[in-house]
Amino acid sequence: MAMERIFDYAKPIRATVSVSSYHVLQDSHVFDLLDPKNNEVLVREDADGRTHLKGLSMVEINSIQEFQNLCYDSDKHQNRTKVSKAKGHNGFIIFISKSDQNGKESSVSKMHFLELADHINDKQKSHGERFVQQNSKKSLYAVMDVVQALNSHQSFIPYRKSKITHILQDSLSKTGGALLIACLVRIVGLNILYYVFLFGDF
Repeated sequence: MAMERIFDYAKPIRATVSVSSYHVLQDSHVFDLLDPKNNEVLVREDADGRTHLKGLSMVEINSIQEFQNLCYDSDKHQNRTKVSKAKGHNGFIIFISKSDQNGKESSVSKMHFLELADHINDKQKSHGERFVQQNSKKSLYAVMDVVQALNSHQSFIPYRKSKITHILQDSLSKTGGALLIACLVRIVGLNILYYVFLFGDF
């Protein structure tokens, strides 16, 4: 549904739609989910503080069918690699770019989707499962801390507190133009949801 709306928006203005997908393992390693070998991705910053995901594939798509085929192929790649059995966070980025009359890219918009590790019932937890949930909560609290710091106009913003917030740094910054963070995860308490939805008050 979201992709259909994006194509409906992009086609009239002749914008290009591209996608990337990644997996964050134990808040320490990032892997490319669109690469058949799921190669590791490096999170880097340029001199202006913009975040770059070095080695992350970006695939242009022109239809819903192409998007569905890409997702299907990505799932097949994961089933043949260690990423399929790894617990962590899956991220998905949609890029909408437009070029000027000379063919030079003039503007880029990004939409991030983030899937955190599933909630595990307390009675069913093994030691490894408890670690997975703790890591998931750590990432959620890291996002909350960044949002709180921005809303309270703090001079230091803890983007590097987790791999997730480091990846999202340019989108979460004051100049990123982010409009909304919607957190739809069952393990989140109402207090975390409250702070996350306050994003944009700064």
